[in-house]
Amino acid sequence: MKRTLSVVMPNYNDSEYLTSAIESVVSQSYPPDEFIICDDASTDNSVEIIKGYAARFPLIKFVQNETNLGVFKTGLKLNAIATGDYIFYLNADDYLLAGFLEKSMRMLEKYPDAGFCAAFAYVITKKGRRLGIGYTAGMGSKNGLISPAEALNNISAIGSHFLHSGTMVFKRIHYKESERAMPDKDVPYFKDMIHTSLIIAKHGLCFISEPLVCIRMRNESLSASFHNNPELYSEAARKMAHYMRTEYPDVLDAKFIDRLEKNIIFWGYFNSLIKDRNSVLKRYKHLKTDDNLFKKASFSLLNRLLFGKDAIACIGYLVKNRLGVFDFLRNYGQGMLYQRGR
Repeated sequence: MKRTLSVVMPNYNDSEYLTSAIESVVSQSYPPDEFIICDDASTDNSVEIIKGYAARFPLIKFVQNETNLGVFKTGLKLNAIATGDYIFYLNADDYLLAGFLEKSMRMLEKYPDAGFCAAFAYVITKKGRRLGIGYTAGMGSKNGLISPAEALNNISAIGSHFLHSGTMVFKRIHYKESERAMPDKDVPYFKDMIHTSLIIAKHGLCFISEPLVCIRMRNESLSASFHNNPELYSEAARKMAHYMRTEYPDVLDAKFIDRLEKNIIFWGYFNSLIKDRNSVLKRYKHLKTDDNLFKKASFSLLNRLLFGKDAIACIGYLVKNRLGVFDFLRNYGQGMLYQRGR
């Protein structure tokens, strides 16, 4: 018997990207049984666009919030409406590549006990330019079933997901079982980390070693507000770890939580350093033909990397938690090698 699939998508003022997101779903070789789009009281022309597609494609179900509920509550609303055996959550500014749903469902049919199927993703700019393959660390070219132990090891070692939630097709019964794990206020960020870690701990996952989704990075997004602030990122990580320890000590091992927390905090400082380096290089890029100015740029970069506030915090944290950081660097290096090989 064919398993049914629901694709759900919240939208708030993303009319600029709606067409590519919707088209990428309705053009899939394996169409979903239902495609539920919920507009969260947009003030742009999003509703007009969605209604136009709903009139053309019967599989699209349009839901409209009378007031703005926010992405978290809108997501819960969509989850309650969905009826499929499997569920996929698409952000309105992302889009699917050809074959994503078909390949994901085939993998889930092959491994029916897995909690969900995930794949690699291209990271793209606001304007759609591909920056490369993201979320690869620790995975290499592995396809198929990944055990709970191996998956949790990868997550805690890198201090972040080695895969992106925007590529996950969930078995809905497992998704709903862990839905209560996503706190509304106690944890300002990393809700998906809690949710998927619980599913992985119980059921493992299956993986497709191929980029099949494009994930858009935008400076005004919620994730960017945390990634651009190491202190805010660290505080959110501590709250996430506290929630895991107090609410799910019987599911998530204490060593896993400790290791995850340490590496997430280091990742925040490390990520800030990478951006700091890139901003310096970008500023002086046009001056490379002038030796004196290039030396000035090099000195500025070296000074900020060695003596900047984030650099000092990063090095201090590295020394204090060296074992966790070694795990991080190993897995990060594996991810970079895989990207270069693509």
